[in-house]
Amino acid sequence: MIYENSLDLTIVKAPDKLRDNLVFIRAGRGRPWPFLAGWQGQERNFDIAASYFAEPDIESDLYNNADFILSGGLSKFHAGQLFLQNSMRLDHYQYVFFVDDDIEFLFSIDEFIAFCKKINAVIAQPSLTYDSYFTFSTTRHHPGLIFRTTNYVETMCPLFMATHLKKVIGAFDKSISSYGLDIYWSVSMEPEQFALITDCFQMRHTRPISDDGNFYKYLESIGVNRWEDLKNIMNILNISEFKIVPLAFGYTGDVIVSPGIKTKD
Repeated sequence: MIYENSLDLTIVKAPDKLRDNLVFIRAGRGRPWPFLAGWQGQERNFDIAASYFAEPDIESDLYNNADFILSGGLSKFHAGQLFLQNSMRLDHYQYVFFVDDDIEFLFSIDEFIAFCKKINAVIAQPSLTYDSYFTFSTTRHHPGLIFRTTNYVETMCPLFMATHLKKVIGAFDKSISSYGLDIYWSVSMEPEQFALITDCFQMRHTRPISDDGNFYKYLESIGVNRWEDLKNIMNILNISEFKIVPLAFGYTGDVIVSPGIKTKD
């Protein structure tokens, strides 16, 4: 089996039965493992799809715990589109989580999905720890908050309610670089819908954000210009700019008690 970027997708391994949710991870030759240490083998309510663009390490935790092993696709969201669009899998899953290979989750995935479901967010992401590499300050962790509703979730690690994913997945091949897709799925929300950034669930982004990184070199090699991708998406949406806006806040409700005054049990 040859693992590589390609216009097509090959399903190398698949389970007999599907769980309720899906975590889709794009990975290469390294040993990415975004989940909590020691989690391997525990009960879970999500399938793991490992989408490889290079030969995997068959001894890695990801390879050995993945329910789906995939090869192909030109990028994370393009591979996700090939895997899910027009398939019974997209009709089956309730939530789909697209994850980069340089993310560390500091929480239970099942608990995170349950929280987002309770809040009824159509797209969501964990907040970024203070030692994470980041692009937008909006996505960083805010102490004292439980969550923030907003009009934006970035491409690094979006969780989709399946109904919203069905609405936007057709655009995933319009930007192989993923530039502008975050704007597309944000603008595509209905007026009563919202995105969610959770401060009670944090993740760490471990790799520096670099304009000359391997991914951008790869895009250049296949003739993809990320800024043209962004322009294309904004033209499709008929907009010239997009402003990230916080909408509402969920607070922890800290209480200050006067010294020397006993509180009732």
